[in-house]
Amino acid sequence: MLDPLEGLKTALADRYIIDREIGHGGSATIYLARERNPSRPVAIKVLAPELALAVRTERFLLEIQIAARLQHPHILTVHTSGEAAGLLYYVMPYVAGETLRDRLARTDRLPLDEAIRITQEVASALTYAHEQGVVHRDIKPATILMSAGHAMVADFGIARAFDAAGSSELTQTGVLGTPAYMSPEQASGQVVDGRSDIYSLGCVLYEMLSGRPPFTGPNARSLQAQHVVDPVPPLRRSRPDIPRHVARVLERALAKNPEERFSQAGEFTDALTSPDGWGWILDVFDDRRPGRRVTLTVVGLFVVCGIGWAAFEHFRSSSIPLRVIRPAVVVLPFDNLGSPRDAYFAEGLTDEITSRIAENAGLAVISRASAMHYSTRKMTIKEIARDLNIQYVLAGSIRTDRHPEGSGVVRVIPELTRVSDERLMWSGRYDAALAPGDIVAVQTAIASGVAEALNVRLLLPEQPPLEARPTGNLQAYDFYLRGNLYTRQFLVEDDTRRAVEMYERAIALDSNFALAYAKLAQARSILYYLFDRTDRQLQLTNQAVTRALALGPELPEARIALGCFYTRVRMDYERALEQFRLARERQPNNSELLWLIGSVERRQGKWDQALETLRRALSVNPRSHIFAFEVGATLHLMRRYSEAAPYYDQAAAFAPDWVPPLASKALLATRQGDLDGARQVMHEAARRFDVTKQIVPVLIGEISYRPLFAFLDQEYQLGLERFSLRTSRVDSGAYYLAKAELARRRGRLDHARAYYDSSRAVWQARTLVQVQQASPHIEFGMALAGLGRITSARREAAAAAALRPITHDALRGAFWTLELIRLYVAVGDQEAAIDQLKALLAIPAPISVPELRVDPTFDLLRSNPRFQALLAAS
Repeated sequence: MLDPLEGLKTALADRYIIDREIGHGGSATIYLARERNPSRPVAIKVLAPELALAVRTERFLLEIQIAARLQHPHILTVHTSGEAAGLLYYVMPYVAGETLRDRLARTDRLPLDEAIRITQEVASALTYAHEQGVVHRDIKPATILMSAGHAMVADFGIARAFDAAGSSELTQTGVLGTPAYMSPEQASGQVVDGRSDIYSLGCVLYEMLSGRPPFTGPNARSLQAQHVVDPVPPLRRSRPDIPRHVARVLERALAKNPEERFSQAGEFTDALTSPDGWGWILDVFDDRRPGRRVTLTVVGLFVVCGIGWAAFEHFRSSSIPLRVIRPAVVVLPFDNLGSPRDAYFAEGLTDEITSRIAENAGLAVISRASAMHYSTRKMTIKEIARDLNIQYVLAGSIRTDRHPEGSGVVRVIPELTRVSDERLMWSGRYDAALAPGDIVAVQTAIASGVAEALNVRLLLPEQPPLEARPTGNLQAYDFYLRGNLYTRQFLVEDDTRRAVEMYERAIALDSNFALAYAKLAQARSILYYLFDRTDRQLQLTNQAVTRALALGPELPEARIALGCFYTRVRMDYERALEQFRLARERQPNNSELLWLIGSVERRQGKWDQALETLRRALSVNPRSHIFAFEVGATLHLMRRYSEAAPYYDQAAAFAPDWVPPLASKALLATRQGDLDGARQVMHEAARRFDVTKQIVPVLIGEISYRPLFAFLDQEYQLGLERFSLRTSRVDSGAYYLAKAELARRRGRLDHARAYYDSSRAVWQARTLVQVQQASPHIEFGMALAGLGRITSARREAAAAAALRPITHDALRGAFWTLELIRLYVAVGDQEAAIDQLKALLAIPAPISVPELRVDPTFDLLRSNPRFQALLAAS
């Protein structure tokens, strides 16, 4: 009798050279072969003879042809199918690797992030197939191939082919699904759709996390009965470290009723990484065990540890360790010796080298944002050192040679020089392939070389190094570097949006690029907080944060992203600081991180602490106009006006095309009761900027600057009159209010009423959407007061006061409280206005007694004895 393999070899000799058997199961045997034309390795899967006899050949082959149309990165495509030597077969690409079943046999359980990634890749294949009308029906570890760490789903459409071509006899063989992974409807012989595959995928994820499928039993009938009747054993019982939201999502995927499951595979995996509601953030760090008891002894231990930790934090954050003299280094922009087209790459690589060196807590490292302003071609090393107060300079060159197909090499030559005697302390030469892993290795080597040359003694315990290979995709790494360059201007909308675009392009090329997700989340949180407070932007920010944490929970960038989310969305400042402090253990020289910490401390009303933190940020990034401005603004609100002015001057010098430092200096003058001084500052601003196109939009856009319009000279009144929404982008509600106030001051009451009404329409709509924010109620109330609708305006004042904005945010709340006071004055509630003024004057706030004496806004209060007493008290 002819051997089946020999018969197959003979029958397919004109198309395939069959080598050997590489797999065998109850339903099929797989052979490794080489296709003759085109020449390529393939796998030929041959059905067991008894199964081939049980199906109608023509219909089976037709269904295989339908499955062969599926083309997806995570689907193992079927090339062709046929009948030969009495056997049915189909041909697939040969993929080197193993099945998920082999992987689980070796390791039992998988890490959470790896299990979720595999589930996402399988789900993307299922989503695509379901859209084409194809249900797999046999998702299990054995049909998931692992190639280069990624999942590919095999045997798509095979179960459907059996179903369409077979008879009731096939059901008894078990080929229409595997009992351990079979959905209840499939087990009971009902019609199935894509939700059946979701159930099977849920079983696979359950096994990846727990080490076993949700149900086990002695035979197929027992397993099928359990799927139909028994509840799924709680996942956290066997794997208590799994986040609660993951367990909840898995329970839904394994619901007995298909209607209660996710309708699409993509929804399943989206919920795993971006669950609904705010509870997901707590789940990320939830390590509590179900039913866990905390004894008095354990509580005592926590108290002792807490005291110890508090003492350590106090010691570490106090002035003593910060006064330890650490070697101070600046990393100057490395010279690009390659193509001009690679200048961005050299610049980005310099930034990454700076970041690596800055991770060393034993060094004081100047921020890259300040370092970029210096070059040894324009200044001597000693001049640079004098400007930046540093002792060492790291400079060098980068040469990139790219081949046409994108590969190539990069050569980095760093040189560390001691300023005092201009001695070369250390140098190196590093040649690496243009591959992200090799490039990161060079960055790490340079950072280590600098530390060793300076004989650095770490002030904090050394941390484990970052993942050496953030991505395997060079083009993705290129986009990541470009995004980092755009984030240098981290409060500029256009640059922030470009950074988002770059990070998204990086992620599109590598969906597991954790660093890119973390930076994307940070950029999106800025967009949401400052420029785009829409539900869509909030959702995108949420998704990016969740994905960053899932892929790289140890990354300081992911911690920063979560801290930004707590700050800018939740206003949960303690949780934000917790995340920022964790990040700072790895990035002690990160000036933006220090700025974030100082900003949160300021919102908490910890003004002295915030001032110290912000000054520290400025010392790391001494040429930052933002940080200089923030230090000045903090001193300004603390009423230390003479100390604030030099910082505003410094910000203006660093950014001569930036209006806010000059507008803030004008406010400094008003705080000291000097309206003429304020006008003089704004006269100087008018000589440097176009009033209508550059200054007026800033004064309208920032609520603290709008009162300046009340006493500025004619050039500003004309500038505001000429300003139009058609020529510049500002908030429309604020624009209409500013125009209304101008028209009222000029006695054009009809124009004023029209503008007040336009503003009313804008702010009324916002009160319905931004229900927890005081500002829309205040602005709405001002518009109503301008229209003479005093009762309605008072209602909005009461709504704003009930939200108590200053208790949520000591910084912005103070500004909105001042606006609430102006609203009280406008509606005649003098006592409420004076009560709030008295409270504001007792804390850091944008108001002062000398200002109250001269600001025309408060003229209506001047005859009130309580107001007079308030002025006389200081």
